[in-house]
Amino acid sequence: MLSEAAGATPVVDISAPDNRELRREVTIGAAAVSSFVPFFLVPDARLWEGIRAGESDYRLDDAVRRSPASDFVLLVSTAGAVGSGSVIADGDAADPTTRFVPLSELDGRMPRRLYDEEDALRVAEFLVPDHVEFSDVNLVGVANDKVRAVVREQLASRGFVQKVSVYPPWFQRP
Repeated sequence: MLSEAAGATPVVDISAPDNRELRREVTIGAAAVSSFVPFFLVPDARLWEGIRAGESDYRLDDAVRRSPASDFVLLVSTAGAVGSGSVIADGDAADPTTRFVPLSELDGRMPRRLYDEEDALRVAEFLVPDHVEFSDVNLVGVANDKVRAVVREQLASRGFVQKVSVYPPWFQRP
């Protein structure tokens, strides 16, 4: 999986054009936010909750609101697998007020404010520089058995063996 700056060209782009532009402008050190692959820290992240609820969000393309959550998959990995050079953003990474902490400075701990502030973990982002190897994904979460069969077939046809699990709560409307 590539960051936008590394050449990602998504077949289905869920990001609104204005949000893409903001992510090109905001920097972490010398690197634009768009040079990182973004992940949620938790499966009940606010943005994902909004997608599941069909809510409008300035960061998302309007088509996302009309898409059922079952059209998505959740890719799960660990900081250890993808962590080198990664950064934790304590909010929307495109927001100029967001603070960034390199994973290397955390000594295996999350920033304290993510635990102290209500919902902080739910709005934070985990940002991986440049790209993430799909082999570093250890679980693909899906909404139902039908989607699991399709995803397993697609992964197998490309030589991947990740576990594909049905976990409806991750996809239910809040």
